[in-house]
Amino acid sequence: MNEFNNRRSLSNSRHRLQFEIFKGVVNGDGTFEKIRLAGLGFLREGKHEYQLKIFSRMSERYFVRSIDTQQGTYQVLTRDEIKINERAARVYWCEVGDAKVIPSLGLMEIKIDLCSEPVYMSIFPRKFERQVKQLAPPVGLKVVA
Repeated sequence: MNEFNNRRSLSNSRHRLQFEIFKGVVNGDGTFEKIRLAGLGFLREGKHEYQLKIFSRMSERYFVRSIDTQQGTYQVLTRDEIKINERAARVYWCEVGDAKVIPSLGLMEIKIDLCSEPVYMSIFPRKFERQVKQLAPPVGLKVVA
């Protein structure tokens, strides 16, 4: 295995946190009303940029990087990679939106250019609890032998 593939397999084995992205509305009284799950955000351990997967735009990859952590402002970027030759590629980052943290709601409001409405990402990681559904016992059925 060459060095590139070795580095790639190590980076894929890192722990990633998941954050839910919702379509919703911030009401006048300061509460958030979820309409539906719109995507997921991922943050790798030790990294400072989120990778977003928005379900209605599966072919696009978005990244959210901090501009100023004190103010809670972020920029939304896309990554364009152009191959120069077999071994080299040039990467261009294009700013396509902005985001800001709303601490009182525990959300990050993400505005992407050319999208009519913002989406909201939870600032708290998704919890994975194993849920086992109990089947209700059959009612009124008789066992026939």
